[in-house]
Amino acid sequence: MMRQMNRSKQAIAPKKAIKLPFPNIDIKDGYIVIDNGDGDFTKVGREIRIKSIETDLDTDAVAYILTFQYGERIVEKRVERGDLTKVKLLRLLESGADIFDHNVDTIIRHLRNEEVRAPMVNVHHQIGWGKYGDKPIYKHYQAVGIESTFSGSLAIEPQGDFDKWKNMVDTEVLGHTPLELALVLGFSAVTIGFISEDLASGSLVSHLSGDSTTGKTTAVMLAGSVAGCVDSKKNGLCGTWNTTRNALMGHLRDNYGLPVIFDEASMSGLKDYTNILYMLSEGKEKARLTKELDMREQANWRTSILSTGEYGLVGKSKQNTGLRVRILEFFDVNWTTSAENAEAIKETVLKNYGHAAPLFAECLLKLGKSEVIQTVDNWRERYLSEFHGGNDRLTERSSLNVAILLTTAELVKQHFGFSIDVEKMLGFIADSERQTMEDRDIGAKAYNYFLEQVAIHQHKFSSSHGELSKGLEDFETVQGDHWGHWDHTDEGAEIVITKEAFKQILKDGGYEDPRMILSRWKQQGLLNCESDRHTRRRKLGSKGPTLDLYVIKVERDLMTGVDEEEKPRQASRLPNGKVPVKKVKAGALKVV
Repeated sequence: MMRQMNRSKQAIAPKKAIKLPFPNIDIKDGYIVIDNGDGDFTKVGREIRIKSIETDLDTDAVAYILTFQYGERIVEKRVERGDLTKVKLLRLLESGADIFDHNVDTIIRHLRNEEVRAPMVNVHHQIGWGKYGDKPIYKHYQAVGIESTFSGSLAIEPQGDFDKWKNMVDTEVLGHTPLELALVLGFSAVTIGFISEDLASGSLVSHLSGDSTTGKTTAVMLAGSVAGCVDSKKNGLCGTWNTTRNALMGHLRDNYGLPVIFDEASMSGLKDYTNILYMLSEGKEKARLTKELDMREQANWRTSILSTGEYGLVGKSKQNTGLRVRILEFFDVNWTTSAENAEAIKETVLKNYGHAAPLFAECLLKLGKSEVIQTVDNWRERYLSEFHGGNDRLTERSSLNVAILLTTAELVKQHFGFSIDVEKMLGFIADSERQTMEDRDIGAKAYNYFLEQVAIHQHKFSSSHGELSKGLEDFETVQGDHWGHWDHTDEGAEIVITKEAFKQILKDGGYEDPRMILSRWKQQGLLNCESDRHTRRRKLGSKGPTLDLYVIKVERDLMTGVDEEEKPRQASRLPNGKVPVKKVKAGALKVV
């Protein structure tokens, strides 16, 4: 593989003792020559030098950086060592190298001599954490833990001045918790890549939603600036959702510790984010086959992914609890304090970036994984105490990501001397968590949605009223499809519904797993069913066969027909504590 090169490397000194494999081939007066002895030389072609020999730490592949002159310009080419054959080396002719059929054998021998003399360097094309032998290293533009330089095209080379960036953080960021959190979200990529393998965690996906005046784009630019360029017009860390699925995966591939940004979700055109969000948080591309039916190599990553948009992503996904505990969503937060504040941050991060992440990686290396993980455990316990030990089972599952964020905040505060208020950040995240708890309890949310649909489609349900219905030949008239019927009892009511109608209602609401919903309701006492199944044997109408039907309980206080004079109304609540319905006219429900 040959490609144009335009970069400099810090070289490792070559071996001191040089013994050329072909001592009669040399460089003289700008030409490759053959020494015939007695001062007689035969010109072979214009000189071709090996500037350096690169060893890729990620693949162990060896390549030459060749330089030669053509006309008035110096040409630089990267050539894999395996391409030093007659056929492949002749391709350099089109770039101006003096390589022809009659001299290619001598050129190859000359390059063997150059290989002995050329300096050797390490390069890497993957970014973030990795290993060299058994030693952890952090691969940024210049690696931490080993001498190596980034060979890819991603714009992560540090630019500007670190002190200018740090001064901006001191004056524009600190003291405003949302911006402090945005800064920590950027640094958290380094922490996640460092310990994710030990904690079996995936990537952290955070989504900032709200209108265009909240400063969410400025916040993610601040986060990305810890590690690289955040100019969306350049090939940096800040991309957009307006891209193909493959390009999205390519932006994340082999990233184990640098933040990635996808701005403005409304540009994606996606109607359902379920699959893409699972992949982002899982850190692994969906398995695919090649044309030859072999498994295609999957893209992998472990990092912090930041997204923005006017709407939430989970709300545009199928209703699934597993997804809701994987994503941190922040709604309608004023990320910046003013237009001037946002402008000052943007102006600084566009010119000064990429310095902080490698410095933080050095900090983590000095601390070691065990100490960092212990800090995560401490913050996890502290965070769960905000919820009385995690009474919400979903809070326990989402607490690891939050603990990693708070750990990062503490370590960044210590290492850089930033006056981050970690306790206030804990409260900010906890408040956001409380706001989404109800939405995350998929059983309660599905129950509320189901009652709402029954109220909307009440004309498809017939109704019996216990003793009052005796002697009636038929149930109340049903308009259109007959989905089921009401059974009114002293305790309240039961909605008896066919399996197909129930599944269709849930599917229309984005609930893909009815069995899981039914299991939740059974645990919460909302389902009247046999002990070993989710159904009861009932008749759909006053006549007809006995069928396996779903029977969902509705408490008396949620129904009409209760005598207000005889029984004071007591608010009946769903498992999440919310009152989902109130009394309306007979046979109807209204969700609040």
